[in-house]
Amino acid sequence: MSIGNRQHILLMNQKAPRINMVLKNTKIYAKTIEVDIQLLTKALIVSDFHISQLLDVDRSTEVFFRKFNRLIQKENPSSIFILGDIFHWHTAMSQELYNSFFKKIEVYKKETFIIPGNHDVSHGKTFFCHYENGMYVHPIECDALILKTGTNYVCFGHHFKNNTRSHTRSRIKILLENIRFKMNCIPKDSLLICGHTHEDHSFPEMNSYSLGPFMADKNHTSYGILQYNNDSGFNFQPMLL
Repeated sequence: MSIGNRQHILLMNQKAPRINMVLKNTKIYAKTIEVDIQLLTKALIVSDFHISQLLDVDRSTEVFFRKFNRLIQKENPSSIFILGDIFHWHTAMSQELYNSFFKKIEVYKKETFIIPGNHDVSHGKTFFCHYENGMYVHPIECDALILKTGTNYVCFGHHFKNNTRSHTRSRIKILLENIRFKMNCIPKDSLLICGHTHEDHSFPEMNSYSLGPFMADKNHTSYGILQYNNDSGFNFQPMLL
């Protein structure tokens, strides 16, 4: 997919078929994208906003963007990756609600890739496929987003259709090990980053990370910075605002 005059910046393999992975007899749909390394000089990774969990949706959205603005000003990222759970479950989800959120993200003029979380699913569907006329924001309906740069890969995901309620470090490690074992579409040593658990846990020995939430209504401000260079490949650093 080419975007305006920025074909040299963004290359998305939109026509490639989805890759099916099986995790505990559940099909996981993966989508692969390729981007220019200019977008990876300082990519911002965030997850689990849960807008309107405690406040009404308008107030919560206002609080979230006030916090998110601070983050953008602090890091000035080259691109943004959002790993799901934009709104909380009890929000009356609609295409208009998500379109409004996506348009607010457009204002930053940063290439932004967004995948759905389990809270973004309403009656078996998401609102990620019908956002039109977006310039910078790219909602992608998939369970796993695979970022390819040269021979290096990063796999982003939310919950990979895993519904466990236990998010202890040991359980998260088992989950990530299981995901990595089942993924036969990318090299086994590829970087793996997931949201959903609301816990910051690093497993450098298996090149895997569980990213904590950047929440609208609570004092949780986890995020990560992903960088790439030709010599060392991808490097991920979890951080707090």
